[in-house]
Amino acid sequence: MRNNKILSIIVSLMLPVFSAFAVESVDIIKKTSGKVITKETIQLKTIDDGAMRLVIPKDSIGKKIDCIEIFPSSAKAKKGDDGYFIFARGEYINFTRDKFNIVRPRSVMPIFGAKVPQETFVGIAKTMIGEYSLHAFAKKGVYKMFMRFQPKKICGGIYEDIVVDFYTLTGDDANYSGMGRKYREIRLRNKEITPIRERIKTNKHLAQSWDRVLARLVVCGVMPTPKKDNLFFKKCQPIQVMATFDKQKEIIKAIKDAGIKEATLVLPGWQRGGFNGNCPDIFPIPEEFGGEAKLRELIKYANDEGYPLTPNADHTCAYYSANMWDEDFVNKRADGSLCSMGIFGGGRMHYICLKRSWELFIKKQMHQIKDLGFDGSYYIDVFSARPPDACYDKNHFATRKEIAKVQNEILSYARKLFGTAYCEAGYDHCIQSFEGANYTSGMDYSQEYRLIEQGKPRIFDGIYPLWEIVYHGTLLSTPGRTTQNNVLECFFKKDIYKDDAGYDPWRPLPKGWLESEKFKNKMLRLVEWGARPAIYDLTIATVPELKAIYDFYEGYKHLQLEFMDSHEEVAKGVFLVKYSDGSEIVVNYNDTPYTYKNQVVSSKNYKLFKP
Repeated sequence: MRNNKILSIIVSLMLPVFSAFAVESVDIIKKTSGKVITKETIQLKTIDDGAMRLVIPKDSIGKKIDCIEIFPSSAKAKKGDDGYFIFARGEYINFTRDKFNIVRPRSVMPIFGAKVPQETFVGIAKTMIGEYSLHAFAKKGVYKMFMRFQPKKICGGIYEDIVVDFYTLTGDDANYSGMGRKYREIRLRNKEITPIRERIKTNKHLAQSWDRVLARLVVCGVMPTPKKDNLFFKKCQPIQVMATFDKQKEIIKAIKDAGIKEATLVLPGWQRGGFNGNCPDIFPIPEEFGGEAKLRELIKYANDEGYPLTPNADHTCAYYSANMWDEDFVNKRADGSLCSMGIFGGGRMHYICLKRSWELFIKKQMHQIKDLGFDGSYYIDVFSARPPDACYDKNHFATRKEIAKVQNEILSYARKLFGTAYCEAGYDHCIQSFEGANYTSGMDYSQEYRLIEQGKPRIFDGIYPLWEIVYHGTLLSTPGRTTQNNVLECFFKKDIYKDDAGYDPWRPLPKGWLESEKFKNKMLRLVEWGARPAIYDLTIATVPELKAIYDFYEGYKHLQLEFMDSHEEVAKGVFLVKYSDGSEIVVNYNDTPYTYKNQVVSSKNYKLFKP
């Protein structure tokens, strides 16, 4: 009896300790005009798969609320703690600063996580996806992370209950690799994604192309960017021709002559007005490029040579200069103004409402493009590079969720019509409906180049391949713009070309570029992150780089059929990546060799350890 009492006391003392190691509650703060109206702590409920679930009924929020902030109980740390806060792309913050403030208004995946002394968890938004921002801040060395919804800035307000699941991760899962595996497990279980290995059993086009490098040919042509006082013009501007259809044939011949047996080629800027010219117009095909007859010749030539062309389609934007221009199908903001962003060759660019445009003209355009001879794959710009754009037009009102549904319908139709569908980046609201992304996000470029060029410190401490752990083996991709556009760096950097001539894709590669440390490091990043290599603006001048990438990819391309199960830095500058088939890759960025399992991985190189 005495022993049972002692055991009971021990258990009762232990229970609070165990219960602390879970996101058991969240603090909910509601604000109006910046002032806190209510603050409450909500206890979470355990669901069947072990998650702790938060549910905020939409009807409980109230029409006067401007802001709802959700603070998970475990999303806190202090300066000096081991661990990190991690966002959806894999960008992370270590606990080394006294103060900072980070806002991520959009997430490529609806997940975030924390590895803190009390626990490791991953949070997964189940509803209102794309409608919240993620925040992390430190004040006097105290760190917190939270979600923020702003109902009055959301099209349709809070249109469904807010549901967020939190999973505590322990043992070997208590890290970013475990977070990625958990989200992948859920998406697979819900049949929201399908492994490439399964897809190729029923999709002959994917079966023929899953292991190919991607090369987007140089754009056929562009219209010069107009001055800001002339952004709305109806007359088609003169096109600057970068490559006629006959010239594109020469590039394809150079690819074959270089010994590149297989590659997925994308043809951009072939429509009326060239690249970002007179969208959504397609016809007439510019005579400056050779016209429709020459385009058909090019498509047939590429097919005959074994490089089926993928059309670079634009079903996202519209310009006043388009013959098809009509405000009816343009996306509207809350105040009724036209949704516009950026200035390109066609002038002021406007986003179209996909809900209105899909049946109005996009489906017809797909069949017109198919009739030109394109077959096997279809590429749509932008769709997966940003959250869906909600539309406030009263005649075709649509929330982000409704537009995401239309995007999936469009991509699924493209897949059915052409064989496979491809998209730009890694936002996962439509990821189940296409086969590959040209790149995952621009985070690497922003962190490694843009901020440094502006003389600003990096916002994050680094990027982990969280997205790749979720989607490798189900989707083809390359990490970002520095690997996707690696050749562009040599042309833009003045330390390589000492003049202001600007970018010319027909220039030869800089002397020694393929042997340079920068190029080698970019190749190592590809294999470290399991990438399907991609290169943009391919010309005869840059075919040697494509050949170098092609040869490099031969060593690990078979792993596109496997899941990336884990990634970790095992020594300074040395990374170990494990795959679901038991394969291991060690990547060594250092100037000195590294030994793993009694085998030497030479400097600036990688080694594949087969299962």
